[in-house]
Amino acid sequence: LYHSKLYFVELQAVQSWTDSAGGSKRGPLIQAQWDRTGRGWGFNYSVRAVAPGFDAAAGFVNRTGVIDLNGFNRLTFYGGRDALFETYGAFFGVNRLWSYASPGDGPIEGSESIFPSATLRGGWRLGGSLTRSFFSYEPDFYSSLQVLRGPADTAAFTVPGPERDQTGASFSVTTPTFRHFTLTANVSAGRTPIFREASPGRFSQVGASIDLRVTSALRGAFQLTRLTIDRRRDGSRFSSETIPRLKIEYQVSRAVFVRFIGQYTARDRSALIDRGGRPILVGGVIDQGNTSDQSRMDWLFSYRPTPGTLFYLGYGATFADPNEMVGRIRRLERQTDGFFAKASYLFRL
Repeated sequence: LYHSKLYFVELQAVQSWTDSAGGSKRGPLIQAQWDRTGRGWGFNYSVRAVAPGFDAAAGFVNRTGVIDLNGFNRLTFYGGRDALFETYGAFFGVNRLWSYASPGDGPIEGSESIFPSATLRGGWRLGGSLTRSFFSYEPDFYSSLQVLRGPADTAAFTVPGPERDQTGASFSVTTPTFRHFTLTANVSAGRTPIFREASPGRFSQVGASIDLRVTSALRGAFQLTRLTIDRRRDGSRFSSETIPRLKIEYQVSRAVFVRFIGQYTARDRSALIDRGGRPILVGGVIDQGNTSDQSRMDWLFSYRPTPGTLFYLGYGATFADPNEMVGRIRRLERQTDGFFAKASYLFRL
């Protein structure tokens, strides 16, 4: 096992056809991948080109019209007996993205990153990241925007050049798996583009999660994430998001299991302004920003007396506060809800 390693090579070429009211869409998807998995060293190199007209008949392709090149390496070292660091190492890599239509113009996005990690004696785990990236704003995304220069005086929104030197860092720590709980905390900060108004920004994010094992039958997990984005030019707040999430599971008996998941999301975004502080109009209307409070609850009942024979019954609902006052819930109104059921029986002959 000490010298074990696995090499993997993949080459794919797919051509798609999709008939629609506007005619036929077609275009290739070509990708290649070379992967090595070893005890102390591994890598993954890949390239993918997706034509603008490619439309997947099966599966999901989140972005078309790009050429994506990735290269990642992994180094892992192992400490001796009773060493403070049992394992330590890092992933490090490079990513570049070109426009499929004009790759000769140079990359439109890219990043360099390193993700160090370590496992300490006793089960403590440390992780982190250092990244540097750049992004380009796509002009088509801002075609409906205008800038208000004065009363009844508007002008087309000017799309700025790429945002470069977008540096960021993160750090996380996870406790050992104690008998009744495991705790993880993380923090990250850095520079980021504010794509909605095409301006430079700064972000900060903190999060924590705890997995609870109250008894052998009762388990729970709680997560909390807080993300804020500020404008770099003056430090004003652009947006904030707070998400607490709770999951509770109870094994009533060997055959009966119940689960509850609840999540609350509070979002707040200020009105859009350009780099000169002037209001931005979207579709001819001055953007006023938005706020939202939303809650989601899901219940599941499971009955599985024997392998292959089971019955699931679930219910989920989404609630929102119509007052749009983040963090000040006055009344939650049901927005969507639904039931689902599944039954399966295994016949033994």
